[in-house]
Amino acid sequence: MSLYLRGKLVVLTNDLDASYASEIADMANDRLVRDMLASETFPHPFTVEDALAFFDKNRSIDNEMFAEDFIILYGGKPAGIIGISNISWRHRSAHVGYWVGRKYWNRGIASEALELIARHSAEIGLHRLYTNVLDHNLASARVLRKNGFMLEGTQKDAFMTDDGFRSMLRFARILE
Repeated sequence: MSLYLRGKLVVLTNDLDASYASEIADMANDRLVRDMLASETFPHPFTVEDALAFFDKNRSIDNEMFAEDFIILYGGKPAGIIGISNISWRHRSAHVGYWVGRKYWNRGIASEALELIARHSAEIGLHRLYTNVLDHNLASARVLRKNGFMLEGTQKDAFMTDDGFRSMLRFARILE
């Protein structure tokens, strides 16, 4: 079932239609976008086939959702991806992850998308969202703080990048 979460700037849709794959791949193939993410699974180069594989990945087992992903639409065009994963229904928590294409940075898109996901997460019964941010990604840390996420701690030299080890900042938010 297609779901649309509407804000003032963006619309989030879980309709991961193949027609978006080329635009998503073009934005995700930007090395600077990848270098801002604390992700083991975000490839570079990022191809249309990678986008299609992401769209087609399994997000539930026996009708129990363990992940939910959305395309961020800005002006009707894809601007990035946001989603929740590692959903624990027992603990009512999930990891939240997002990225926005570089040409859409500094427009409030990530902030509003995160606000919509937090509201949606509360509506489906989650109590806590958490994420990690690489220590040099100050813009993402600002997005999280703006949305009520609190810094829980620093994981020193926890992530290997092309430039060496980076520390990760752990943020979380208790939903209302």
